[in-house]
Amino acid sequence: MRNLLARLRGLVENADIILVFLTALVLGVLDLMNLVPDDKASGAILPVLAALAFVWIMDRSRQGRVAKQVSSVADDTQDLKTLLTNASSVRVLSGPMISRELREARLDTDRWLFKGGTGTFTRAVTLPECFAHAERNRRSIEFRLEILDPMDAALCANYTKLHQDLAPAKSEERDVWTPKGTRMDAYSTILACCWYRQLNEQLLDIDVRLSSVITLFRWDLSSSRLIITQRGPRFPAISFPRHSPHYNLWSTELRNSLRQARRVPLELAPRLSDSPTPAETFALFAALRIPLPDDFGEVDAEEIARNALNHQDPYRGHIPPEAAWAPAVPGLA
Repeated sequence: MRNLLARLRGLVENADIILVFLTALVLGVLDLMNLVPDDKASGAILPVLAALAFVWIMDRSRQGRVAKQVSSVADDTQDLKTLLTNASSVRVLSGPMISRELREARLDTDRWLFKGGTGTFTRAVTLPECFAHAERNRRSIEFRLEILDPMDAALCANYTKLHQDLAPAKSEERDVWTPKGTRMDAYSTILACCWYRQLNEQLLDIDVRLSSVITLFRWDLSSSRLIITQRGPRFPAISFPRHSPHYNLWSTELRNSLRQARRVPLELAPRLSDSPTPAETFALFAALRIPLPDDFGEVDAEEIARNALNHQDPYRGHIPPEAAWAPAVPGLA
């Protein structure tokens, strides 16, 4: 029954072609049987040709409509494919997943761009590990950092207060963070960059910029992905792989921000010893035109140098268990 209905539907859809075919067939048979005079048969040819032309035009019109429908379906399919690709390219991370993502980003990368607060994690983990990879593979790496300006006391005080206000009441974060400590952290990051630069300027192309703008987010961009974190591993992070359109957009944004920040002339840095002394620390920042504040003594300079070369992960012991909702979240853009 279904086949019969399909055949009937086909006949109805092609009724114009069938009608012309039957007309031509009948006239041809009658002509062969000499039942139609020659002049009458010749006169019937023109209407048949006209009917054929009409059927041809209608057929071309149907083909055009079908082609448009196919093109529309193809466009919708491509849009859906693009949407699914973009959605799957965004990952929400938490806890140990953030550390794993950062560790994978450091593997075999030839560039690193960081923008954030004082760069504590960057100087303790990212910079030494990326430098070690570069030395082992004898391959240069481009390293760019944008951190807070430690000479701007008001900026560092506001940054500290912001984090204190966001921290839970009576938490360690409220008591440990101080404006002076924030400034010392930024100075330590700068000293670390100078120290690693002098180890091998051919392999490490490093640039440090000082920002006058506070941000709660930290951007880490490598050759394989972009990771955006906030206030440590206790808070969710986002990762975009290299093929994501967000990667190129953020790369342009971060490099533009870097160009607008004040550059630290690392090429003016004097030679540092394996364990920089307070005198070397004072001389370094004086040469870089970002001298240590007047209230910073030798003890502070010694702590800055010690923190600069301390490779202990500052978040060790503070990473919460992996959350159940952390795997990739489609639809987040």
